[in-house]
Amino acid sequence: LGVGTRIGKNGDAVVPNSPRSVVNSEKDFTDEDLLCKLNRLKETNVKLEDDNNETILAMNRTFSENLESMENKVMKLEGQLRKLKKENNALVANENQQDLEMP
Repeated sequence: LGVGTRIGKNGDAVVPNSPRSVVNSEKDFTDEDLLCKLNRLKETNVKLEDDNNETILAMNRTFSENLESMENKVMKLEGQLRKLKKENNALVANENQQDLEMP
């Protein structure tokens, strides 16, 4: 059965707003047919859930890897910043010393 399809009065599949409002009018769906369709839908649902879980796990791994990479870059930048601050302080101290030594 497709989206929007329902079972009609005679057990036929009826598609609303369709040029042919009755589909499969020659066949009545037995309980066995419906049970088989239900089981296939359940199997499909389980597969989709598994696929979704795999996708979510892959996204989490990628996010974790990206986060770790960014943390490493931040640590390197923080180290560079500390080094530049020390160099800047040394230059400022040197300039201050030179200003004091000038007559």
